[in-house]
Amino acid sequence: MNLLFSPFQLGGKELKNRMVFPPTTTSFATPKGEVTPKLVDYYRQRAAGGVGTVIMEPGVVNPRGKLTSQSMEIYTEESVTFLKEITGIFKTNGAAAFIQLAHSGPRGRASFLGERPVSPSGIPFFQDEPVEELTREGIDRVVKDFVAAALRAQQAGFDGIELHGAHGYLLSSFLSPIMNRRTDEYGGSNRNRAKIMVDIITGIREQVGNKILIGVRLNGKEYGEQGLADSDAIELARIFEAAGADLLHVSALEVEVPALVGVAAIPATSAPGRNDPHGPFLRYARQVKKAVHIPVIAVGKLDNPEVAEKALAEKDCDLVALGRSLIVDPNWPNKVKDGSTPDQCLYCNTCFKGIAQGGLICAVNPELKAKK
Repeated sequence: MNLLFSPFQLGGKELKNRMVFPPTTTSFATPKGEVTPKLVDYYRQRAAGGVGTVIMEPGVVNPRGKLTSQSMEIYTEESVTFLKEITGIFKTNGAAAFIQLAHSGPRGRASFLGERPVSPSGIPFFQDEPVEELTREGIDRVVKDFVAAALRAQQAGFDGIELHGAHGYLLSSFLSPIMNRRTDEYGGSNRNRAKIMVDIITGIREQVGNKILIGVRLNGKEYGEQGLADSDAIELARIFEAAGADLLHVSALEVEVPALVGVAAIPATSAPGRNDPHGPFLRYARQVKKAVHIPVIAVGKLDNPEVAEKALAEKDCDLVALGRSLIVDPNWPNKVKDGSTPDQCLYCNTCFKGIAQGGLICAVNPELKAKK
């Protein structure tokens, strides 16, 4: 595991190894979006387990962008104070500290937003959830909210932020040919659909300069009719690099779109299941890495150390994300380094069901078992 445990230079920050804990919503925050002792302890365990970089779960940039009823917020000045405690934990354990910035867009629910979710084109993500198309003024507001959130992240001590442009949330929906049917400068070509992301990156650089690293999470592929193709993802990656991104995190989204877009639900998953092979999204990370000059994170069932090491050796990616692996066993990196066997994820996706129902749970980790 020579590469997996080797240091890596990201911008001016040295990462102690190539392993990343990617952002996963926990719903451990309060209904007001405040950090709780349970959330702090959750990240303390993962930072202490030996991972080199932690990308904290999504901090939502405004109240209408909540992903769940208990999404953590980063849209008030109070958030700076409570997030400082967590960045302190990351730094004490030698882990680089990132936070994902997100807006639910059409994946929000009126039941916890108190109003209709927003979408680039008024196309719903869920059949039973009508959405509102964003106006130009609404887009400008979203851009300003992301920029303000990045400034708060820098003030809270984070080394970097990640803009969530994957998995069907708001920025992802702008990038997607499925969800974005606008006819103005925010729709049409890849460059137009990427404009909102470019505006955010540019705005962050204007406000924060190089004091914070900027990552972008994107879909390397959208499976499904009219979805984002491999070539689209490559072009978008180059656009983000030119705009000033320091890092790309390449995921994928499996979608099924009905003949009449917006009439029915859009089933989607970004989580490989138990019947999928290890590393099914590596090919998308590889194609993006070949096209850009900035580092790339690969994600998606990389809990086999040999698969992760091979991905680095064959230059599919520069860093590997271990999401559910570290939910199951926070000490995965330390155990692999010591030659012992970590607890194994079942890929049953119980964790995601828990998030939607009030809090992350795990079928394996006893500290995250569902309460009876």
